[in-house]
Amino acid sequence: MTPVAWSAFGSPGDVTVGSVAGVSDGPYSAMLHVVDENGAVWGCEVWGNPSDGFFNPTGSWTSHGPPAAGVKAEVSVGVLSMESSEPRPTWVFMAGSDGRLWARTADDEGGQANWSWIDHGAPTGRPIRAGVSPVAVNVFGGPPAVHVLADDGRLWMRSVSGSEGRWVDRGVPPGRLIFALAGAAALPGEAGPLPIPVAVTGDGHLWISVPDGGSFEWSDLGTPDPAEKIVAGIGVAAEGPAEEATALHIAAVGAPSGQVWIHRWEPGMPPVWTPCGRPADKRIRAAIGTMPDPANEAGCLVAVIGHDQQVWVSSSEGPRWSRWDPPSASTAIVSGRAVPLGRPCAVVLDGEGRVHIVTPATGPADDGMS
Repeated sequence: MTPVAWSAFGSPGDVTVGSVAGVSDGPYSAMLHVVDENGAVWGCEVWGNPSDGFFNPTGSWTSHGPPAAGVKAEVSVGVLSMESSEPRPTWVFMAGSDGRLWARTADDEGGQANWSWIDHGAPTGRPIRAGVSPVAVNVFGGPPAVHVLADDGRLWMRSVSGSEGRWVDRGVPPGRLIFALAGAAALPGEAGPLPIPVAVTGDGHLWISVPDGGSFEWSDLGTPDPAEKIVAGIGVAAEGPAEEATALHIAAVGAPSGQVWIHRWEPGMPPVWTPCGRPADKRIRAAIGTMPDPANEAGCLVAVIGHDQQVWVSSSEGPRWSRWDPPSASTAIVSGRAVPLGRPCAVVLDGEGRVHIVTPATGPADDGMS
């Protein structure tokens, strides 16, 4: 088992947390964003570092409320902040109970964040079923791209610029409808970073959508073998530094084996599937996501919740599962999300709706956040 640091963040006041939206960068500290059991969004500061642990310096949470009167934040889509631009915008994306995409949005100038809710609507009025974390399509402060799955089984992309935006229909793989989204990442292109989402179709195939000029091309990545289908996505990660990446690692769950598979995709290269097995050789309860691998810049780590309701992590190189045990053996983990807080890191929820940040306790020196 890997030595890990668990940092308890509890929950906002007398409510329990229902999901984790993600973590954003700020001028002085990171910010953690969650959704409570009533569909309201909350945030708190995150200080510390992976070696010594993280903490909320004030112990308090800021309420951002629901997206609108009568509308709950129903699906946590993800968070993106652009520290390299001014005025350092942040977006906390949610799918509302009204089927529309909402963003709790801040422009941070001089260390003062001004927050507001922005209604980004729904593609052609079709309710949104799911979404994956936004990607930066311009690393110098341009608009993020958010990919969502509508109830018509089509993939849609919302490109956002300030409070404005537009919906782009990225369609469906030929002759198929999309069953689930595996994730999205950006790869460098001649005109800037390219938003590349990955989807799972109803026949258990993995498909990738790649921008080609003003259009989008779907490519069938297939299945690990003829007897195995893909039934769920875990995450998508660029291989190596974002500005130099040429390939993606796509983590997914197969059936009937129930194991994790990694597909390495590089334009023009043959597909490479790597089996990662199952934690403790038992079924996986939920995905957490993909994380950078400090030991292998060309690979990634895959994090899931195992059948024992604990956090398990494996390398993309193959089945080397380690369990990130909590301080108390009675703590059961029900959901979580991989987040960028220096070293590989995840924000997880326990069975009581309390928030924890967990990260390996050993490694190179870390920069503090306080």
